[in-house]
Amino acid sequence: MPLTVTIQALRRAIPDCRVIAFVDLSARLVLRAEAEHSQPQEFYDALCLRGALLLGGQAAAASTEVFGTDQAPPEAVLLHEGRFELFVRAPRDPDEALCAVIGGEADIAAALAAMRATMAEIVEIVDAAPPAAAAGGSQDRGR
Repeated sequence: MPLTVTIQALRRAIPDCRVIAFVDLSARLVLRAEAEHSQPQEFYDALCLRGALLLGGQAAAASTEVFGTDQAPPEAVLLHEGRFELFVRAPRDPDEALCAVIGGEADIAAALAAMRATMAEIVEIVDAAPPAAAAGGSQDRGR
Protein backbone atom coordinates (compact mmCIF):
# COMPACT_ATOMS: atom_id res chain seq x y z
CA MET A 1 0.00 0.00 0.00
CA PRO A 2 1.44 3.43 -0.88
CA LEU A 3 2.62 5.61 1.98
CA THR A 4 -0.06 8.26 1.51
CA VAL A 5 -2.83 5.64 1.56
CA THR A 6 -1.31 4.07 4.68
CA ILE A 7 -1.29 7.43 6.48
CA GLN A 8 -4.89 8.13 5.42
CA ALA A 9 -6.01 4.71 6.65
CA LEU A 10 -4.35 5.29 10.02
CA ARG A 11 -6.13 8.61 10.53
CA ARG A 12 -9.47 6.97 9.76
CA ALA A 13 -8.71 4.02 12.06
CA ILE A 14 -8.11 6.17 15.15
CA PRO A 15 -11.34 7.65 16.56
CA ASP A 16 -11.24 11.45 16.93
CA CYS A 17 -7.89 11.65 15.11
CA ARG A 18 -7.38 15.10 13.67
CA VAL A 19 -3.88 14.82 12.17
CA ILE A 20 -1.36 12.11 11.33
CA ALA A 21 2.12 13.05 10.11
CA PHE A 22 5.13 10.97 9.11
CA VAL A 23 8.20 13.05 9.92
CA ASP A 24 11.98 13.16 9.76
CA LEU A 25 12.94 14.27 13.26
CA SER A 26 16.55 15.21 12.51
CA ALA A 27 15.60 17.38 9.53
CA ARG A 28 12.44 18.62 11.31
CA LEU A 29 10.57 17.86 8.10
CA VAL A 30 7.04 16.54 7.59
CA LEU A 31 7.28 13.89 4.88
CA ARG A 32 3.56 13.02 4.64
CA ALA A 33 0.49 14.21 6.51
CA GLU A 34 -3.24 13.63 6.59
CA ALA A 35 -5.55 16.05 8.37
CA GLU A 36 -9.24 16.19 9.17
CA HIS A 37 -9.11 19.89 8.25
CA SER A 38 -6.45 21.84 6.40
CA GLN A 39 -3.66 23.09 8.66
CA PRO A 40 -1.07 25.83 8.03
CA GLN A 41 2.55 24.86 7.53
CA GLU A 42 3.43 26.36 10.92
CA PHE A 43 1.16 23.81 12.61
CA TYR A 44 3.07 20.92 11.03
CA ASP A 45 6.44 22.53 11.77
CA ALA A 46 5.53 22.96 15.45
CA LEU A 47 4.20 19.38 15.71
CA CYS A 48 7.39 18.00 14.17
CA LEU A 49 9.54 20.15 16.48
CA ARG A 50 7.68 18.91 19.58
CA GLY A 51 8.20 15.33 18.40
CA ALA A 52 11.91 15.94 17.86
CA LEU A 53 12.30 17.49 21.31
CA LEU A 54 10.29 14.79 23.10
CA LEU A 55 11.90 11.83 21.33
CA GLY A 56 15.43 13.13 21.01
CA GLY A 57 15.95 16.51 22.66
CA GLN A 58 16.27 17.71 26.23
CA ALA A 59 13.00 16.04 27.25
CA ALA A 60 14.32 12.71 25.97
CA ALA A 61 17.59 13.23 27.84
CA ALA A 62 15.69 13.95 31.04
CA SER A 63 13.55 10.85 30.47
CA THR A 64 16.58 8.59 30.12
CA GLU A 65 18.00 10.01 33.36
CA VAL A 66 14.74 9.68 35.30
CA PHE A 67 14.06 6.13 34.12
CA GLY A 68 17.69 5.02 34.28
CA THR A 69 17.95 3.89 30.69
CA ASP A 70 20.53 4.63 28.03
CA GLN A 71 18.06 4.90 25.13
CA ALA A 72 15.79 7.76 24.15
CA PRO A 73 12.09 6.98 24.50
CA PRO A 74 10.46 5.25 21.50
CA GLU A 75 7.13 6.99 22.21
CA ALA A 76 5.84 10.14 23.84
CA VAL A 77 2.42 11.52 24.77
CA LEU A 78 1.76 15.21 25.30
CA LEU A 79 -1.42 16.94 26.44
CA HIS A 80 -1.48 20.16 24.44
CA GLU A 81 -4.36 22.64 24.19
CA GLY A 82 -6.98 20.09 25.28
CA ARG A 83 -5.91 17.35 22.89
CA PHE A 84 -3.29 14.64 22.92
CA GLU A 85 -0.26 14.60 20.68
CA LEU A 86 1.25 11.14 20.25
CA PHE A 87 4.71 10.42 18.87
CA VAL A 88 6.02 6.98 17.84
CA ARG A 89 9.59 6.55 16.61
CA ALA A 90 10.44 4.08 13.82
CA PRO A 91 12.09 0.97 15.27
CA ARG A 92 15.08 0.89 12.89
CA ASP A 93 15.46 4.54 11.94
CA PRO A 94 15.44 6.82 15.00
CA ASP A 95 15.02 9.88 12.78
CA GLU A 96 11.60 8.80 11.47
CA ALA A 97 8.41 9.02 13.50
CA LEU A 98 4.65 9.17 13.32
CA CYS A 99 2.92 12.07 15.03
CA ALA A 100 -0.81 12.16 15.76
CA VAL A 101 -3.18 14.74 17.17
CA ILE A 102 -6.26 13.20 18.77
CA GLY A 103 -9.14 14.48 20.87
CA GLY A 104 -8.76 14.76 24.63
CA GLU A 105 -11.25 11.93 25.26
CA ALA A 106 -9.66 9.48 22.79
CA ASP A 107 -8.22 6.08 23.75
CA ILE A 108 -4.47 6.76 23.89
CA ALA A 109 -3.45 3.10 24.26
CA ALA A 110 -5.48 2.06 21.20
CA ALA A 111 -4.14 4.98 19.17
CA LEU A 112 -0.53 4.13 20.09
CA ALA A 113 -1.11 0.47 19.17
CA ALA A 114 -2.48 1.51 15.77
CA MET A 115 0.47 3.85 15.25
CA ARG A 116 2.98 1.10 16.13
CA ALA A 117 1.36 -1.29 13.65
CA THR A 118 1.29 1.37 10.94
CA MET A 119 4.92 2.28 11.60
CA ALA A 120 5.82 -1.36 10.89
CA GLU A 121 3.94 -1.08 7.57
CA ILE A 122 5.71 2.19 6.73
CA VAL A 123 9.12 0.61 7.39
CA GLU A 124 8.24 -2.09 4.84
CA ILE A 125 7.04 0.51 2.31
CA VAL A 126 10.18 2.63 2.69
CA ASP A 127 12.44 -0.45 2.54
CA ALA A 128 10.73 -1.62 -0.67
CA ALA A 129 10.85 1.80 -2.38
CA PRO A 130 13.52 2.49 -5.01
CA PRO A 131 16.31 4.76 -3.64
CA ALA A 132 15.14 7.82 -5.61
CA ALA A 133 11.57 7.47 -4.33
CA ALA A 134 12.70 6.98 -0.74
CA ALA A 135 15.00 10.01 -0.87
CA GLY A 136 12.92 12.40 -2.96
CA GLY A 137 9.20 11.73 -2.94
CA SER A 138 6.54 14.40 -2.84
CA GLN A 139 5.61 16.20 0.31
CA ASP A 140 1.89 15.51 0.50
CA ARG A 141 0.44 17.28 3.53
CA GLY A 142 -3.17 16.16 3.21
CA ARG A 143 -4.43 19.59 2.23
